[in-house]
Amino acid sequence: GLAPQIATRSFKQAAESGYPETFTAAALLFYPRWLLGQLGVIAAALLVVGLVGAVRRRQGWLLASLLVPFALFELIQNKNLRYTLPLLPPAAVLAGLGFAALPRRGRAVAATALVLAAALQLGATTFAVPRSFTLPLPLLGTPLAAESPPMRTDWRHREILALLARDRGGAAATVSVVPNHNFFSVSNFRYYGLRDGLPLQFTRAWDEHPLGVDYMILKTGDVGPTWTADKPRRIGERLAGDPDFARAFPVIGEFALPDGSTATVRARRLQGGPAAPPADVARAVEAAFRARLDEVAREVEGLEIRIGHDAAILEGRIGRLEIRAASALVGEFKRRDAALLRVRDVRLALEDLVVNPWTARGGGRLDLLGARRVALEQATIGAGDLRAFLHGLKGFRRASVALEPGGVAFTFAQPGPDVAVRIRVTRGDGSRPQLVAERVRLGGVPVPGLLVDWVVRSYDPSPRLARLPIPIAVGRVEIAPDAVRIRPAP
Repeated sequence: GLAPQIATRSFKQAAESGYPETFTAAALLFYPRWLLGQLGVIAAALLVVGLVGAVRRRQGWLLASLLVPFALFELIQNKNLRYTLPLLPPAAVLAGLGFAALPRRGRAVAATALVLAAALQLGATTFAVPRSFTLPLPLLGTPLAAESPPMRTDWRHREILALLARDRGGAAATVSVVPNHNFFSVSNFRYYGLRDGLPLQFTRAWDEHPLGVDYMILKTGDVGPTWTADKPRRIGERLAGDPDFARAFPVIGEFALPDGSTATVRARRLQGGPAAPPADVARAVEAAFRARLDEVAREVEGLEIRIGHDAAILEGRIGRLEIRAASALVGEFKRRDAALLRVRDVRLALEDLVVNPWTARGGGRLDLLGARRVALEQATIGAGDLRAFLHGLKGFRRASVALEPGGVAFTFAQPGPDVAVRIRVTRGDGSRPQLVAERVRLGGVPVPGLLVDWVVRSYDPSPRLARLPIPIAVGRVEIAPDAVRIRPAP
């Protein structure tokens, strides 16, 4: 929803980026200082005239269309000129009112000045001709145009994409662009890949496991802003210091870049595998799973790990890995104050799993590289356990939860009117469950069907599940007043 987005951009992302506090001169003057460059010098002057005219004519809606969203963007600590682009049309309308308020000769002079200033700013922005300059006025310190002439340096995007296309043979692939450099980032490669019609999906630097990653693009030297540089450096250090891990992603190309650094392209290659019997590798994978299990599950009773494998496990390929437990407390135990859920009679299956066989066999470490899907085939969650888990989640701490036959009734206490909704779970596409909202009320007033998604989307985990690198499947969900039960799908 809008409120969580504003909160995230206003505090979390702004703090990471080092933006000044909201109520400081530097923050409050950011957008006014850049107004001359965004709207144009003459148009900005006409905007001031139009604002005065709108106040005199009491055109409140027109003023509100510009000033209210402008005030909201001023309160967002994270500043970026693209946020205020939607405000340029109402600003242009007010500038037009200012132009109309001028006398006839004044309009002729303003029109001529407007065309000349626009031409100068356009030339300064696109070709740095003439060079941009800053007006020597109090409180202003930004150039009238942001110079962005065509670059003559070659950052080797075309050659790297050609290498990927040749190596992949035209098949689809996922490419992790690890650096976040201004001219060498995931955005650059996405643009060129889309332009050239390549069947490549580009993602940012991976987290703990390179799930679903077929290729990595790395860079030495400057890897981007300080608040994003830790992850690329950590990945580079791991590849340099962990030969078993790097063996799964050998280098297939190196390219010299204009800043003196070197770009490296790595491809996932699991052929060969460790020189060991398949059964030994299977035991090593099972031991690695057990060693990492306490990161997501504790107080486990009746644990069983079954690995269905053949000789392909030497290349890290496992047809089916099944985890069973009579009872377990699951959650993100690495996180402080994480919400924990007690589940019983659990059966979880990873199908067509891919792991790094060298790190499992040589170092007893689990490196997940991909899977066709993760299927929660069976589980039982008691009503009290579900309520305790939901009350540990940020968005549900003030919510009341009641299990009903076939659905779950929620009431969300929040500033303003409360939200009441009943949720049903359907099979949807046959693998990932879909949540269906019913009887949605806002402050006791029924919400029309067209607005239901807008009201409940902040609480719906389905979009986040759909973006996971591995598809999630859940068996048939049965909801009763005493528990939620997941049965094997027919």
